[in-house]
Amino acid sequence: HVWPHSESEIPTDAMKLQSDVFAMPLDALKLERLNLLKLDIEGAEYEALLGASETIDRCKPIIFMEINAPCLTRMGANYQKILELVVPKGYETTLYNQSQGLELPQTDIVFLPKCDLFQLP
Repeated sequence: HVWPHSESEIPTDAMKLQSDVFAMPLDALKLERLNLLKLDIEGAEYEALLGASETIDRCKPIIFMEINAPCLTRMGANYQKILELVVPKGYETTLYNQSQGLELPQTDIVFLPKCDLFQLP
């Protein structure tokens, strides 16, 4: 099934990007739980992370994303901006495929929430 079925189902805070593509921030869903956030959106990862900031703070999901340097640049972002947004939220970064490295235009990155064993209940 394709959502939305009609324009009346589109939330008021959704943003029309093209003639038939709608987007809304993940934070607008007010999720109580999110275990994994997978992003592969051709350079719009930084914007998506901005729109998911409260959800990331609240739920601390594992974040898996593809970083495509040329696409990020085209969207006005870069890997450093993503790091500056995610790492202060208590995340460590790992290259999913370290043999590729960041010198290639496309790399998979995993952000894992830091775990402090002394803060566990």
